[in-house]
Amino acid sequence: VFDNLAFRLVEGNKVILLGQVARPAVARNAEDAVLRVEGIRRVSNEIEVLPLSRFDDEIRVRTARAIYGSFPLNRYAGNPLAPIRIVVKGGHVTL
Repeated sequence: VFDNLAFRLVEGNKVILLGQVARPAVARNAEDAVLRVEGIRRVSNEIEVLPLSRFDDEIRVRTARAIYGSFPLNRYAGNPLAPIRIVVKGGHVTL
């Protein structure tokens, strides 16, 4: 819910990873996973790791509760592929 990942295929065997993540491990794991895909030889990891911020973490949780705690969106709360991503950077929320 708090990570936004995307990719772009370039030249058939190179992938560019894009997006924003709240934890550095997510960016590394995404790169490792793409490198295991057959036919992919190079990965350019352009995923932005968001700065650590207790303030932003609180906004993330409150926003998630407001969105997924309300009907009819609460049915998506347990879905790992949550349709609404919540990215918070410097107090600014992007959905």
